[in-house]
Amino acid sequence: MKGFKMKRTCIITASAIAILFTMGLSAFDAQAARVDARKLSCSQVQSLVQERGSVVMTFTATTYDKIVKNRWFCDIGDDTRSFFTPTADNPRCLVGKKCIPRYRSGIGR
Repeated sequence: MKGFKMKRTCIITASAIAILFTMGLSAFDAQAARVDARKLSCSQVQSLVQERGSVVMTFTATTYDKIVKNRWFCDIGDDTRSFFTPTADNPRCLVGKKCIPRYRSGIGR
């Protein structure tokens, strides 16, 4: 019975370590996957949004958001608004659209 208990403890410990390791990598991958609009040209950022459909983009040291190609990449019922941000070569680049909940967009009132 002792051997069974030890194997079970080892499996649980190994599983916990694997989960924590995966969670750590996920957080790292999410941050690494963000596109910093300030470091790319306007056309590069626009191309990324068009190719991927949805991009998590950094705008300043502390702000980021999801930029989309069209409302198909938003939650059901959301609308979109054009979004402009500074890029490496353009102080006001139209990078794509932001998803806006319908109740905030003024529609349906």
